[in-house]
Amino acid sequence: MKKFLNTLQGNPKTADLGFDNSKKEFLQLADSVNATYESLIKHDKNLKKTFTDPSSLSSNILKYFDKAHPLSNYVTENNKVIESAFNNWVTSQKSNYDLLQQYIARIKFLKDTLHDRNEMLLEVEKSQSKIKGLKDKPSKDPHKLSQEQNVYNSKKESYDMLNTKAMKEMFQFFEDKIQYFDMPLQNILLSLTDFFSSITSCHQSNAHILSQKPPFYNPVKEYMNGASAVPDLAGLSISSNGSSLNLSQQNNNNTQPYQPTPTRPAQPPPQQYQPPQQQYQPQPQQPSRPPPRPVSQQFQLPPTRPVQPPPQQYPQPQQYQPQPQQYQQNSGNLYPTQNQYNDQQYDQYSYQQPQQQQYQPPPQQPSRPPPRPVQQPQQYQPPQQYQPPQQYQPPQQYHPGNTPNQNIMNNYANSIVQNEKYQQQAGAAVGKTANDPNVQRQVGSQIANNSSNPMVKSMANNSKVQGLSGKGVGYAANNKQVQQAAGNQASNYINNNSYTN
Repeated sequence: MKKFLNTLQGNPKTADLGFDNSKKEFLQLADSVNATYESLIKHDKNLKKTFTDPSSLSSNILKYFDKAHPLSNYVTENNKVIESAFNNWVTSQKSNYDLLQQYIARIKFLKDTLHDRNEMLLEVEKSQSKIKGLKDKPSKDPHKLSQEQNVYNSKKESYDMLNTKAMKEMFQFFEDKIQYFDMPLQNILLSLTDFFSSITSCHQSNAHILSQKPPFYNPVKEYMNGASAVPDLAGLSISSNGSSLNLSQQNNNNTQPYQPTPTRPAQPPPQQYQPPQQQYQPQPQQPSRPPPRPVSQQFQLPPTRPVQPPPQQYPQPQQYQPQPQQYQQNSGNLYPTQNQYNDQQYDQYSYQQPQQQQYQPPPQQPSRPPPRPVQQPQQYQPPQQYQPPQQYQPPQQYHPGNTPNQNIMNNYANSIVQNEKYQQQAGAAVGKTANDPNVQRQVGSQIANNSSNPMVKSMANNSKVQGLSGKGVGYAANNKQVQQAAGNQASNYINNNSYTN
């Protein structure tokens, strides 16, 4: 059954239990070694991002905080020690990383040996089948069987050599694991203790900087001095005699429109206020009036009625109408006695004199603003006089895309594209992509589709031409001079074009 499955899968029919078990153990070890090495590389990249990468916390603090800030001083002092400690750690562990890389590289060569051994075993099995067929059905050529026998012997000898080589390499791969993988990995992890100890001591020595109070600066404060507040309505109040509204607490800009001189002659003289007094004198209305004592308290407001605006503009006369009904409820007698009637007349007469004295100031009161201009907001529009968006535009001053930030980002971009390590990494990435058969086929198909020349289409679809072109591009991408030229070209482009975040 196993031979049948091997035939369907294209594997050799001949089963070697010892070799198959050894191959299985090797593949499992290779997977574990590759996974461990990849995690170690990610660990190193994260360390670099934490301490020296441009996107690290320390780099952003130096970028966005002022030099006098405690955080900026703290990071500056730490970076002097941390960067050198990190670089020294990388240099000291180079030999351990070299051993790991050598051990990882052996996996690929060993897999190639296993592949060649399986291919040679298939050739041996094919030769065996031909010899068996010639023996069952002899050929007319008597030398054909002997020739095939010689081919079989040659292939069998090559297979034995490859099989022995594969077994020895797998055996040695397990033997060298301690020396080339386990111990270097232990040394790398052990060296991290010294690296982190130096970082910890650096933080402790500079911890006193973080206890300093950071400088405070509010850029909006200088623009708040010229801002005018919304008009306060608390300045609108009724005067002591209840005759008009008091607007003396408002600013001069609001009071000037309310003092027109032509309106003064139009005010009625004090003698014209007598008709309201006669309205309260008729006897038919006196029975509903309260006793003399309440009258002296309740009728302090009537003198203000002539000074108030017309009834349709000021609603206070409507509030005064229900007072006779209240007096009827509080009064015990509907028909006062003669003494009460005389007292009422005397009180009314004696009350007219204070009313005349209270009416003396009204000729000066027309200068007070009537309620009608107060109800019209068109005369008082402080929001139109104060336009903060035109005077205060701090977002434009603190926009991150201004020229200083552009210079910083341009300098940073130039340092990247001119860095030899980054150029090598970029060239290696381009070379790896150019040598990818899938990428070569995609580029060849695109060139063939875009070209109308049959010869160009034929060459673009040729796999050999694609491979040679990819190797040429990969060789050029890995060339140091080409990498430097590309970095200089990118730097010139950055300097000639504005760069913002």
